[in-house]
Amino acid sequence: GGGEIRPTPGDEWRIRGDRNGLSITPTRTDVKLQSVYGSEYKQPLVVGNRIVFLERRGRNLREMVYSFEIEAYDSTTDLNLLAEHALEAGVYQMAFQRVPVPTIWCVLLDGTCAAMTYDRNQNVQGWHRHETTGADGLFKSVVSTYGDPDTEDEVYFIVERTIGSATVEYIERFDSNRWTEKDDAFFVDSGLTYDGSPVSSVSGMDHLIGEEVDALVDGRVYSAIDGTALVVDSGGNVSLPSGDDPGSVWQVGLPFHSEVSPFRFDADSALGVHSGSKKRIENVVLRLYKSLGMAVEIEDADVQMKTPEAHPGGNTDDPDLIGDDRPQDVEVDWTAGSTYDPTIVITQDRPLPLSVMSVSVSYTVASG
Repeated sequence: GGGEIRPTPGDEWRIRGDRNGLSITPTRTDVKLQSVYGSEYKQPLVVGNRIVFLERRGRNLREMVYSFEIEAYDSTTDLNLLAEHALEAGVYQMAFQRVPVPTIWCVLLDGTCAAMTYDRNQNVQGWHRHETTGADGLFKSVVSTYGDPDTEDEVYFIVERTIGSATVEYIERFDSNRWTEKDDAFFVDSGLTYDGSPVSSVSGMDHLIGEEVDALVDGRVYSAIDGTALVVDSGGNVSLPSGDDPGSVWQVGLPFHSEVSPFRFDADSALGVHSGSKKRIENVVLRLYKSLGMAVEIEDADVQMKTPEAHPGGNTDDPDLIGDDRPQDVEVDWTAGSTYDPTIVITQDRPLPLSVMSVSVSYTVASG
């Protein structure tokens, strides 16, 4: 192997017995300097032939790539060079999830979480931020463990919440994303699932007593964004409104907000660099997979989705998922003028799935 890398405040060193793999002894040591960035005293991550460590100050992740040809770590790369804001709060703890999508999870000192999709074999590296705002939630710790052989790695968090007047800490786990039916889509925080005979009330929600919760009941949406949120009573029960049909499959928990927005439109292979010029968006097409109930906002625009399936339809309709069998392109229709920095924001505030595979944008640049 490549020996051991020890965290030090000024530089990184490789220490081993010798190149043949013999153990370290008082008279047999091979010590070589690898890089001079310095590292925080945090557990680094081993990902393939790379070591990912936290640079001194705790705001930059770096990877060291081992070369078997020179028997050393021959490059050290800043992994958040293009997203320095992602770790600005400082990293408290890290964990690596390998399956199904390689991801580095970072719990930050301000109680939020930053994560990086990290698949070097496919040249994929992208940062995203996570908050658990329901009941004033704060991430405190993270760990990733092996799951069942047929599923995926399990990512657990310690989450601090305020329930009533009490501050509590819960161990919460990301739910598996391997679902097939809309009824089984789990998109709530600190939630539980009921699967059984049809009922109009479920129990066991004692950890969220007094909180407003979202629910997906046999595919029907109850959410705060629509004014139909449910409430956990003093006994830990959640009940449907009078007259609503009972449900066999319930997903119940705190609501959360998801948001994705493309980068600024300042360069185009055909139009060239045009920062500082007014732009007008002409066309937007979203490629969606197993998605429903999202909203699209374009600055100074009146936006309507062309396909009615893009809206949840309240609790009376039961529309199919967009792109249930394979990704489906959906065109966005709107009227808008020119602006220096047109923005597109895709949001999800309901307990429904949203997977945006791509955002295709056509726009023009004002002359002069």
